[in-house]
Amino acid sequence: MARGQAPYKGKDHIHKPKKGKADMNATKSLAIILLLTLSTTAMADNTLRLEFGGWSSHASLLSDGITNESHDIIAADWKGVAVGRFNNSFGRETWFIAKTWRSSNVFGVDNLDAVASLGLNKGYRGCYRDSDDSGKICPHGYFGFDYSVKRVYISIKTQIAATILSFGVKIF
Repeated sequence: MARGQAPYKGKDHIHKPKKGKADMNATKSLAIILLLTLSTTAMADNTLRLEFGGWSSHASLLSDGITNESHDIIAADWKGVAVGRFNNSFGRETWFIAKTWRSSNVFGVDNLDAVASLGLNKGYRGCYRDSDDSGKICPHGYFGFDYSVKRVYISIKTQIAATILSFGVKIF
């Protein structure tokens, strides 16, 4: 047995690593974001939006290691709370929850909404870069515009060093 190594306790012994300080801080951050999200939903509209697609273009200076520009977004936004999943720029499945704010008919243009979102996601190995770390909880956010024709809309968003195009449907 190597020095400092725990003795073998048989096949029934399962070693469970303790949560580190970073895991606890991420859990606290998630709890705070959820609390803020839930406390501000009363001011949002009642439209259920489902969003799909997600095609991106990345800034060339920050595109090292990016292997994916088709993100397969599946998301729902209701009363200003958005949840969903997508394949991130490094090809890894990523889940998110976020608070969304909308301003309708911006610049005096009917059916044009300004949209901002802030929350958390899990699926990147290093927040918005590739690394050998396991998946982390990272900040999630964007600013963009949605243009609607009846119940269908097209969306363009800017998130860190990427511009993302997607489409959606307003259910009710």
